[in-house]
Amino acid sequence: MFSFKRQVGNQAEAVALEHLCKHGLELIEQNYLTKMGEIGIIMLDKSEQTLVFVEVRYRQNTQFS
Repeated sequence: MFSFKRQVGNQAEAVALEHLCKHGLELIEQNYLTKMGEIGIIMLDKSEQTLVFVEVRYRQNTQFS
């Protein structure tokens, strides 16, 4: 069972992924593990022929940006 923080993080990542897909990016990999750590989302912007690496950060308090 995931912790509450992990569940919230997964939900935030799902929202970000949906947003990026709506803007035409294609999912390549999610939660990609490397020796150095994890890459949250890897996407492809076909119009620019560019790989996009995304780290989703969720903040409950909107006072800070």
